[in-house]
Formats: sequence, structure tokens, C-alpha cells
Amino acid sequence: VMLHGQGQYASVDDHGDGVLTSRNTFQKYYSQGEIKDLIEKTLGRQPVGVRPGCFFVFRNDADEQQFLEQRYHHRIEQHELLKWSLPADLSQRIYERNRELLDSFWLRCLDLGRLPAPDELDEFEDLKEKVGGVRKSFSILSTEDRLQSLKESAARRKQDHLVFFALNFFEKRRSGVASTKRIDRDVKAFFGGRRIAQEEAKPLLMSVGDPGVMLKACMEADDASLGWFNEPRFFTFEISRLNRLPTPLRIYVGCASQLFGGLDEHDLLKVHVDSGKLTAMRFDDYHGKKIPMMVERIKVDMRSMDVHFFESNGQEYQPQPLYFKSRYMSPFEPDFDEQYEIDQFVEELEGIEDFGEYGPPLGALKALISRSKVSAPANIDGEL
Repeated sequence: VMLHGQGQYASVDDHGDGVLTSRNTFQKYYSQGEIKDLIEKTLGRQPVGVRPGCFFVFRNDADEQQFLEQRYHHRIEQHELLKWSLPADLSQRIYERNRELLDSFWLRCLDLGRLPAPDELDEFEDLKEKVGGVRKSFSILSTEDRLQSLKESAARRKQDHLVFFALNFFEKRRSGVASTKRIDRDVKAFFGGRRIAQEEAKPLLMSVGDPGVMLKACMEADDASLGWFNEPRFFTFEISRLNRLPTPLRIYVGCASQLFGGLDEHDLLKVHVDSGKLTAMRFDDYHGKKIPMMVERIKVDMRSMDVHFFESNGQEYQPQPLYFKSRYMSPFEPDFDEQYEIDQFVEELEGIEDFGEYGPPLGALKALISRSKVSAPANIDGEL
């Protein structure tokens, strides 16, 4: 459905609980909460918001819980895998003969944060025949650095489940009593039991209303180069890096996402530490441009549970350039160095500080570059 703030109201007239358009058609706009309540009342099941105005409704509780759990699953990044060492002696010869099979097995271990059960391995029969099964494969691969990687993965998966249980509490989701084999195995491995996991999750949910807790989490994320912290106490990050953030930040964003209906289509999120707000920003070709233009900004007020849309369509709000994108990028991204070079050049331009927090329009930036005595990076021309 269309939400309030997503439509163009220039050529409409109020009519009942909706509007009449210039083509004499009736349109009804909803708030996110209003359409969510209507779906639940009509179908008798709690919907899951997946984007603004769009919901999934599951036929059974276990499927719903499995979908929600997967939302908060932290994936291992490729650069984290390079620290593996090779097994020694006899184990190394077995490894060399079955390298692809054993690497696939170890990736699955890291993905789960624990030893997989046979039904969680596509290659279980091959592994059993060629190596000797799950525990034999694990013993071959159990070098010191691999075990450390698995320990780190287990800690992350434990945090994933704390986020999952905390957000079940936040939504008072009725399907929270259901489970799946995988969730049961995870809970047993990481907590020892479901009640223990829930008892750990509840205070974490309550803590995200404390600015002190949120400030500490933002500073930790900033120290880990997962985004950028600036005054007055904002933390901005790429949504693709959400599941690497400290747990309170992940829960905070998860609560906002439940109120709004999913933030996956946006590029940057900004946490307002003191005011209990979250701003989601979407840009024109964020990943392709060095200076992308903001086309949509959405502010979620966690305390009043209000959502406000701001569309940069050239009418009420002009598109705003995003400068210094490298602040939010991972240094492992292939174009990070090129982005950083442009950002450094722009930051050192004489007069750039006169334009305040958001920087100059592109036309003004072009004028500053033309007056600069420093040669501009060759790749900046295509951005102006």
C-alpha cells in the first residue's frame, strides 16, 4: 500500500478517508501502523514488515520465526577467512586430497558458529565416505587460529540470537513460542536453554532507551571503523554493515525497522543518540557514485512512534550531495582508496567549511575546485 508521505499531493482533494486525484480516482493512504493493524485484524496473524507499506504474513509460527531469525544472522566476510592455517602432518595430506570438501564444511561451521548436524550439511555423505564424518573432519581442521575463528563466530551468533529474542519481545510476537530444529540447536549450543536466552535478551531490549548505553555502543562501533560518529552525538553507517554493530545498536535499529516496516532499501542509517530517533537515507546510485545524491530521507521517532518522509524530488526538498562517503565504507572494499582520495581533496578545499555540516551544492563545489591551486583527482569530473 501507499503510505502517508509517499504520494504527490499537489493535485488531489480530500474525499472521505482518502483523496480524489486529478484523474478522478480515489486513493487511500495509510500509516505503517494503520495498515499493520488492518492486516492483523483481518487475517488473525501478525504481519512482518519488510519494506514501507509491504508485509509478509506467514501461515505458521515456525516459518515466521525462521524468517525473523535469518534477518539477524551475521554473515562471515571473505577477508575474515584468510587467517586460516593448514593442518599439520597426516591431517594435511587428508586435507590436500579433500580440500574443497573440507573448506566447504569449515565455512558451514563458521556460518553456524558450531558443529553442524548431518541434516545441516549438503555434503554430509561425501564427508562421511571420504574423511570419516563431522567430528573427524573437525579434528583435522582444528588448528589454533581456526578454533579462534570459530569461537569468534559463535560469539557473533550468540549476539544474533539475543537481537532476535529481544525483538520478539519488542513486538510481543505470538509466534515466539514456536521454534525450528536449527533455532533449538543454536540456543542449546550458545545459551544452554531457551529461558536463559530470553532472560539475557530482555534487559538488552530495555537498555536501548538509555542514551548512555547507546553512546557507548556508538563509540565502540566508531572505534571499530564500522561507521562515523560526530557531534551532536550522531552515528552514521552503511546498512550493509548493520549486523556487525554492537548488539544495542542492532536492537535499536531493529525496533525502528519494526515501526517503519523494513529499512533494507536504504543506504545509510543515522542513530540520534539523545533524541531516540533514527534517520534512514536513500541515494541515487550510492555504490556507483563517489558523490551520490540523496533522494529520500525517513526519520523514525522511537519515542512518539511517528514516521516522517522527506522526498528530494526538486520541489519541496532539493537533492543533497553526500560528501566523504569513505567514512562509512569498509577499507576492504575495492574502491575504498579511490573514494578516500576524492574525500581528502574535497575536505581540504579552501572555503568548503563555509557550507556547514552537509557541504555545498554540486555547482558550488565545482566553483571551489576551479579556484583551487591543487590538482583535482581525475575521477572527480564524472561526479559534477
